[in-house]
Amino acid sequence: MSKLVVIENTVVRQDAFGRYCLNDLHRVAVAQGKATESQRPSVFLRSEGISTFAQKVSEASQSASVNIIKGGLESGSWAVEIIAIRYAAWIDPAFEVQVYERFRDSVKSNNGILVEKVQAGLAMIAFYKQELRIAPSAMLGAMKKLQSSLGMPDIARRLNFDYKVCYELYN
Repeated sequence: MSKLVVIENTVVRQDAFGRYCLNDLHRVAVAQGKATESQRPSVFLRSEGISTFAQKVSEASQSASVNIIKGGLESGSWAVEIIAIRYAAWIDPAFEVQVYERFRDSVKSNNGILVEKVQAGLAMIAFYKQELRIAPSAMLGAMKKLQSSLGMPDIARRLNFDYKVCYELYN
């Protein structure tokens, strides 16, 4: 089941297999002054012991624990929760605690329907941007109209975001 994880007004995106975007975690850590460019996910994934750890996690779950996508809307390093938390620990112990708490809180507080609606909204934004080639200035207005017509809540406001923050997630 997907979980909505938000850290410092940044949604940590998930792929179709429930893996988390390590690049989103890195963006949060850099904004908090806890990470540097030398602590990018690609460096972490090449660091000593991590590839072996990821392989063991993949074997245990019988699915890929890490996926690296180069180019496109979903580019980045994607990893299962245990590896995402290990990445946070590699960056900074205090950041690990913060990430772990957000992951834990998301299990306690997520309303499954809201999570599905948020994910649908994020998928719509990606579709608008790539397939319909809607201008950035019109994209947010179109998203709001579609949400309203589908009876979806104003996701950005319900999550205490503004549209500018949501727009910046995909640019």
